[in-house]
Amino acid sequence: PCRSTCGACDGEGSRSISRRAGKISGIAITAGPAGETFVDISTTRRAAYSVLQLANPPRLVVDLAEAQAGTRQRAYTASSAHLKAVRVGQFREGNPSVVRAVADLVGAPTVDVHAQPGGVRIELDLAPPPGRSLHLRLPDSSGPARRTGLNGLFGAA
Repeated sequence: PCRSTCGACDGEGSRSISRRAGKISGIAITAGPAGETFVDISTTRRAAYSVLQLANPPRLVVDLAEAQAGTRQRAYTASSAHLKAVRVGQFREGNPSVVRAVADLVGAPTVDVHAQPGGVRIELDLAPPPGRSLHLRLPDSSGPARRTGLNGLFGAA
C-alpha cells in the first residue's frame, strides 16, 4: 500500500475523489427582467472558484475547485444576445479536482461572477463603459460582497 501523505491517493495507491469535493449538479441559463442573462452553476457544496476571460473567441472560464462534474449533459445552448452556449466538464481529477465551465460569449458583455446559495452565478449584461469589462464579486469577511473591475484585480495603473 501507498504510505504517502500527499493526499493525492486513498492510502492504497489509487486516486480517489476528495471527501470534501462537491458535485456540479446542474446548469441553468435564464433571462433576467432587464434583458440580462443568468447562468446558474448548481453545486452540492460551496466551491472555491476562479475566473478567466478570453478574447478570441470571447469566452468566460469558471474553474470550480474541489468539485466533480455530476451531470451527464456537457453542453447547454442559450437563446441570448450575450451567450451562445455553456460547456462543462471535469478539467482535473485528483487533489484538487477541478470542474471547468466555459461560457461562449457574444460580443463583450458586462460579466459579474459571484457565489450564491447553492452554487455560482454568472450574470451577463449590456456592454460596459470603456475600460471596464469584467466585474467580480469577491468574498469579504468584513461585510457584503464588493465589485472589482479588471484594473482592481491586476493592479493596473
